[in-house]
Amino acid sequence: MGVWKKDGLTPIGNEEALTGRSLLMAKNLRKFIIESFSNQEIKNLSVIDVGAHDGWLLNQISELGFSKMFALEPRIENIARGKLIREHFDINDKVEFLHGDLNSVKDQKFDIVICTGVLYHVTSIPDFLQQLSSITLRAIYLESRVINLKVSRKIKNQITLDNTLSDFLNDVHLHAIKGETNYGGGSTYYNTIVSIPTVDSVRYILKYNGFKKIETKVSPKEFKQNIRKRNYPANFAIISGLKDEAQKFSQAKAIISYEKSYLDYSLPDTLVKFLDKTFLQKHLLSRVLYFSVNSKNWKIITKVLKTFFSLNSMQTRILFDLHYDIGSKLEFEKGKNLLRIDKLSSKIFFETLLERPNLDWRVTYRSLYFLLILARMSGDSESEIIEDIVQSNPNFPYQELINARLS
Repeated sequence: MGVWKKDGLTPIGNEEALTGRSLLMAKNLRKFIIESFSNQEIKNLSVIDVGAHDGWLLNQISELGFSKMFALEPRIENIARGKLIREHFDINDKVEFLHGDLNSVKDQKFDIVICTGVLYHVTSIPDFLQQLSSITLRAIYLESRVINLKVSRKIKNQITLDNTLSDFLNDVHLHAIKGETNYGGGSTYYNTIVSIPTVDSVRYILKYNGFKKIETKVSPKEFKQNIRKRNYPANFAIISGLKDEAQKFSQAKAIISYEKSYLDYSLPDTLVKFLDKTFLQKHLLSRVLYFSVNSKNWKIITKVLKTFFSLNSMQTRILFDLHYDIGSKLEFEKGKNLLRIDKLSSKIFFETLLERPNLDWRVTYRSLYFLLILARMSGDSESEIIEDIVQSNPNFPYQELINARLS
């Protein structure tokens, strides 16, 4: 990792072409900790360096006065090296070595988690960062080799066709994979396929796992300016984040928010009538237009109609979704509009809509939801039967949505 030095003694260590890397990491780590925590806070914090090698990096920040410092290292020879160097230089930095990998500390928590030079030696970066997040209480500090690649619009469109619930989950970033052996001390611990991330992908995964104030402390360009061999082919970056469980992505919250917006908003009645007349009538032109609908031309139609009918973002999303099954989805919009003016007629409308064979599954459980609302409002004995049917989709948060509507 770093070069050990003490006045009057020969230094131990050689970073070769990456000379300057370890000092850059130590300098930025120290700055990050001092800026994030008060002196009194630091004295009560525990810190762990995952993949610590000989514990050099922890030694460089040991005088800050942490309550506990742990160096987690899977290679026993690296631990032996760290202990021998400390004996040789008469160093007592109170670093406690732990032999093992992340699984050996999975049930423990540490205020600050450091992980440098490891991320690009693991098979699954999302899984590894999730494990790091699970043992982190306050802050994380990462250094990794990265690739400088951006996702093209063409690739992003191919990846996001699953119509994911939230824009956050639809974010797309790249990483690369390569085979790697455990031959060298600075490589993977097992012979395996490893991943190399981009800066954006690491930041994205940290955000997903509940970190805030995620910062690229050192960009690949800045990193190269601080190492001896500036034309070194690999790029590196340093990224940090502060833990905030409230920030962590919750699928339940995302679904509730998404469904509530979809159910609360509806297309203007004038737009619904226009679309019905254009695409759902039985004359030849309407049939031709109906069967010519695809995502590409519907995107253009959506842009035009959004401007003409002054749609908000949710209405625009609802409009674009029509192209998946314009017949049943547009009928559902009619039912939503009818619900506002005539509850009895809307009940009959949704019941008729549900009699259609092979009905779009989202239209099905959303229609059942409205029927359940109407039944509960009127005290209808059928509400229990409808509720049982709604529960056939265990992921649909019908109870939370009902509570929000009836409260």
